[in-house]
Amino acid sequence: MALAALACTRNRARPESQPSARAIASTPARSISPPVEDEAAELINPLRALSPYADTAAGLQTMFADLARATIDNDHDQVERMEEQLRLDDERFALVFTFEGHRQLHAAVVPSARERLEEKFTRLRALGPGAAVTVLSATGEDLADGSSHGFDARIATVRTLLRPTVRYFRVMVRGTGGESVVFEPVAFAGGRWVWLAEPWTAVSAVLPVTAPTSPRTH
Repeated sequence: MALAALACTRNRARPESQPSARAIASTPARSISPPVEDEAAELINPLRALSPYADTAAGLQTMFADLARATIDNDHDQVERMEEQLRLDDERFALVFTFEGHRQLHAAVVPSARERLEEKFTRLRALGPGAAVTVLSATGEDLADGSSHGFDARIATVRTLLRPTVRYFRVMVRGTGGESVVFEPVAFAGGRWVWLAEPWTAVSAVLPVTAPTSPRTH
């Protein structure tokens, strides 16, 4: 009797079995919103800014080969994606120029960069099929010695404004007829390639020119 009573007491003290957990209904992944044609688009859709091309000379060469084909084939969607990749913005400008370079050149280079990039694409379209791409590069430290290292010789005028550890690239797309379009410098910054819109073209407008002083006569 005592054993039977003890068993009944244990049964009453045993917790009731918990109900099995309900399966949570899976929710569909949110689609990435289409690109917005303004500079604020990266805040709305940050993935659009990332480059699918490697941050190497080979990756850049592949990118421009694809760009040349898309331009010649009038593949507007692809060309727009490429232009979006190369477009210069405030964040990336700050990543490839020194603080002083940003202060001196930003206002003269960034606002005009988009229109100048579209002009480059127009010239690229005129090359026709069979264009070849060549790439060369140098770091800011390399360029600090005053040599052009294959770039436009005017790069020497901005050499002190380039970040020493950043690698800068020169890309030439040459058509079968000998015409060419050059993009320089190009750098990989903030997750994608960006064209820096030939900053030496703005130097004369923003940097003071010091006239040579004549020796004093006594």
